Amino acid sequence: MAVCLIFVAKGSGDKAVDIEMLHPEATWVAAKEVRDLAPGEPVEVDADETAFPKPFSNLPPGEYEAQAVLDTDHRYNYGGRQPGDWASSGFPCMDAGSGAEPLLVLDDHPPADPRVQP
Repeated sequence: MAVCLIFVAKGSGDKAVDIEMLHPEATWVAAKEVRDLAPGEPVEVDADETAFPKPFSNLPPGEYEAQAVLDTDHRYNYGGRQPGDWASSGFPCMDAGSGAEPLLVLDDHPPADPRVQP
């Protein structure tokens, strides 16, 4: 089993949208458990169902960037993104949480942390 995470934060042009440990509420996160996901199979995440700090429909108007991550082994909470996970590119969006949802394609692996020994 894996978990699909959608990260949304104010701004644009970042290569990665992730939790800021010193400001955890600066990045909003929605999650959905997925099972037996096949390559190319879509996953629809309800960003109001399982979200932190609030449902995405409560995001104030503004310029945001979104990124999807497939946490393949449920280790994100313990060590962040792992090389075996999948990630989309950052996607700029205005007024996230309202209107059409972006299509985020999981087509990249996060790099290995050079501080961690294999």
